[in-house]
This record gives sequence, structure tokens and C-alpha cells, in this order.
Amino acid sequence: MTDVAWEAPGPGHWGLELSHFGGKFTPLYAAVYAPSQNGGMATAMERYGLAARTYEIRFVNHRPYTRIVPLVEPPGNLASRQPPGFMVWVLSRVHPEFRRRRKAAVRAFADKAWEEDARRWASIKPAMIEAQLALQDEP
Repeated sequence: MTDVAWEAPGPGHWGLELSHFGGKFTPLYAAVYAPSQNGGMATAMERYGLAARTYEIRFVNHRPYTRIVPLVEPPGNLASRQPPGFMVWVLSRVHPEFRRRRKAAVRAFADKAWEEDARRWASIKPAMIEAQLALQDEP
């Protein structure tokens, strides 16, 4: 029997994602899914002003592992520890990206950005379903 390596896919805290996926990903699906999720989550987090860069997914032995990527990642082994509360408070007021995110969050709540997103999804969803069904009908 061969030993299988289970190493973290990168720095930071990673968790096995079982709430949305029941098992292994095929290599092809993982290659398509990971960049789509990572990019889409980064766009959403920026739009809504979340204090995170993205919700990253990577694979270990074809299984999905995820982590929240902070806006500012400490170097080396400091990345595995939560920063002191006062440091987060200071960063949120002086770091340019934290300031941009704070403004984006205020704007998202004031404009109810989620309502616009829901309307957009409702307008494109029928065409997306139709396109997917057409793919299934191909020989």
C-alpha cells in the first residue's frame, strides 16, 4: 500500500469543504472550478466591502479545501495566528485597501447592492438554464 500525502495547499488555515461538495473533484472540473470561484468571490468581496481578498479553493488529493484570504497577510509563521484586535482596528483605519473596503461596504448597504445582483441574476438565469440544457442535448 502506498502512503498518500495530505499537505496543506498553501499558507494559512484551510478546511475541508464538505458543506457544498460530497467527494472528490475530477481534475478537469477542479481546473475549471477553482479559478472561477476564486475570481468570483474576490469580485463579490470587493463589491460588498468585505475585509478579505477572496474565499480561496484548492485541492489536495482531488478534495476541495478552502480558506478566507485576508486583505493583509502577515509574513511567515505569523500568518497562522489571528492578529491582535487593536492591530486590526488600526489597519482598518490607515491601510488604503481597508479604507476602500469600508467605503464599499457603506455604499453596498446604502444602495442595497444585493437587490441589483438578484435582479441581474433573475434576468440572465433563464438563458443560462437554456444553454445548459442545450449542451445536454448534444450527441
